[in-house]
Amino acid sequence: MNRQIITTTTGRLRQADRQDFARLLGRVSALFVAWRIGLWLIGALGAWYSRAVHPYAKLLSPDGYIIEREQGVKEFVWRIFAANWIQWDSHHYQDIALNGYRFYNQRWPTITFFPLYPLLARLFLPLAGRRIEIAALLVSHLAFFAALLLLYDLLARDFDHVVAYRTLVFLLVFPTSVFFGAGYSEALALLLVIGAVWAMRRQRWWLAGAAGFLLTLTRLPGVFVALILAVTYLQHHQWRAAAIRSDFLAVLLPPLALAIFMFFQWCRFDTPFAFLIAQRQWDNSLSPPWVMPSRLLEALRTWPEWPITAFELTVWISFIGLTLLALLRLPLPYGLTTLLFVLPPYLSSWYRSLPRHVLLAFPAFVVMAILAEQPWIRRLLIGTLAILLAIATVLFVNGYWVA
Repeated sequence: MNRQIITTTTGRLRQADRQDFARLLGRVSALFVAWRIGLWLIGALGAWYSRAVHPYAKLLSPDGYIIEREQGVKEFVWRIFAANWIQWDSHHYQDIALNGYRFYNQRWPTITFFPLYPLLARLFLPLAGRRIEIAALLVSHLAFFAALLLLYDLLARDFDHVVAYRTLVFLLVFPTSVFFGAGYSEALALLLVIGAVWAMRRQRWWLAGAAGFLLTLTRLPGVFVALILAVTYLQHHQWRAAAIRSDFLAVLLPPLALAIFMFFQWCRFDTPFAFLIAQRQWDNSLSPPWVMPSRLLEALRTWPEWPITAFELTVWISFIGLTLLALLRLPLPYGLTTLLFVLPPYLSSWYRSLPRHVLLAFPAFVVMAILAEQPWIRRLLIGTLAILLAIATVLFVNGYWVA
């Protein structure tokens, strides 16, 4: 009799789990498909009216080009769905995937980019018909969809389904979410940041360490997962040294990934610090926290493309407030993740990528979802962000600098 009750209960739990997963998959898939199709349509319009967009875009960014309609239907379709989403850093990732790293005698040394994203793009080449553009975009799209699924599951358990859904909406309409659908490492990095926090919230310490290991091979700030993991582990064990077990060694995995990458550089370029040395060529360096706001204010006063600078300054101010609220109102792993993944772009001398780099501080979007409880606030914020996303998409597909 007891065995029958246990079997029946187990079956009901499995059925409930399947229903929960189907509901999760349906909600996330609907949001992802709407976002992806929406950006394709906006990008197609931006490319079709490229010549009309050009004079206005030049007021926002000094770069970019005109996409000619006369190139043929096949080429235009290729541009809409693939080529237009390979801009700027995307070309460097492709070069790494096909030809390996470059360091010496290079204007733009590619050793500044970490290896996991281009490595995955290279592995996807057979599935992409040997087209590196398609391979890179496949990695980005699969990683971003997985990131959304994992994020929804994480937040639905830690908060509720309403907060989870709103967070995904805010993340998707944020202006620089365009990079999640491009040949950039943002989507992969986001998946691994979320994966690390997801594992920590379930006390799967080795899994969290492994996510941090892979994240560090994707982006340098991934090494901070070691600190977040150590603090979360100690908090879970009520700060008792006697409770520490061998699984605490998982905190060593992110710095181990950095050590492996540095060892590769030592063997390949005779210095383990090639990626740091190369940053000088990219006009980027570690700077005091007052450097970025002073440069933003100076650019706002002197540069002709002041609207983009105003947007960057708004993001800089907003994420300071969102980080403070995350530290005060969210569980410790969330607050620490926000702080430690906001710090690197804030301590950089290169402010033009700030709105893109803050995407990894995903708990900031959780704070947005919690604050936007009033419908009118939510509609106003989503509408404003969506308009900025449309502008960013049109600029991006036409080759203008966005972030």
